[in-house]
Amino acid sequence: MKKRARVALIIETSGGYGRQILRGVSQYLKTHGGWSVFIDEGECIRPLPDWLPSWDGDGVICRATTPALAAALKHSNISVVNLNNSFDDLGLPYVASDMIAIGRMAAAHLLERGYRTMAYVGFDNQSWSKKRLAGVREALHGRGILHDVFETSSHGYRTMNWEEELEQLSSWVKALPHPIGIVACSDRRGQHVLEACRMAGVSVPDEVAVIGVDNIETFCELCQPPLSSVMPDGERVGYEAAALLSRLMHGDGPKT
Repeated sequence: MKKRARVALIIETSGGYGRQILRGVSQYLKTHGGWSVFIDEGECIRPLPDWLPSWDGDGVICRATTPALAAALKHSNISVVNLNNSFDDLGLPYVASDMIAIGRMAAAHLLERGYRTMAYVGFDNQSWSKKRLAGVREALHGRGILHDVFETSSHGYRTMNWEEELEQLSSWVKALPHPIGIVACSDRRGQHVLEACRMAGVSVPDEVAVIGVDNIETFCELCQPPLSSVMPDGERVGYEAAALLSRLMHGDGPKT
């Protein structure tokens, strides 16, 4: 009997994007045969898992890849596919959505609705947020103006100093020229912007239009008014990651 590959999926399931990735992996396995799968559903940014050094496995698909975890994985005999987009060039085979294209799509949506002046709300310590901002700048080139950028540091799914940040964001939103379109780097960030608008007495969408990214249904529907959002193809990322890992475990595919 052919041995089933032992694969660990280090992918958070608290966010909609992580669950989309898992669905994509599942779709690959349905059409190409199964693995023996272990799911570690911690946060996106986390220390080296305690079980990893002694784990006798064949492959890992990891969205929680930090520089320290990447170094540990590179020194193992395990095939690895990295899905984390918070850090640039960790030296591992990598699959991800096109973050610049996502930023362009979000800005294009607002341009189509007549907004020529825009602002961006993101995170200053996340590569994916910086790339989405670059996409917004590309979309606006020769077509509009990026008036301002509001960035703070991300702490994963934990919210640090929420009341203080909300006051800062509220003051920033109120000082913007209106009408204006705001691209939020994620749906969570979009919800922050809408709450800041409510606090500042700024009307949405009359004075400010907001678009997020990830299309997390629960977040978008909880927002008042509901949040428009760009949906990255997380299922495609999961499918392609599984396909790449399969090739790596069979001795094919890129090493980095």
